[in-house]
Amino acid sequence: MESLFTLLIKLAIIFTGCGFSSLIAYWVFREASLIPKLIFDSERKFDKGKILLTKKRKVSSESGFYELFVPEKQDKQNLKIFSSHEGMKILT
Repeated sequence: MESLFTLLIKLAIIFTGCGFSSLIAYWVFREASLIPKLIFDSERKFDKGKILLTKKRKVSSESGFYELFVPEKQDKQNLKIFSSHEGMKILT
């Protein structure tokens, strides 16, 4: 009877630890998924000398088209960029 009780205590400790680690992993994943939104919102604010994201169009979950306004460039102030999991390419 004593060995059954110790086995139940060990199992309870294991399941409690797994539950806490699952909650922490879920919280970290949820907070990490908010980072791109925070970056996108911070780029919307226009300060003198900073790049402004004017258009954003997602093609798939891994790629998209972006149009940036660069105030320092005189000839071309709008940059069109295609971004994918393989890298970024500036379109003319």
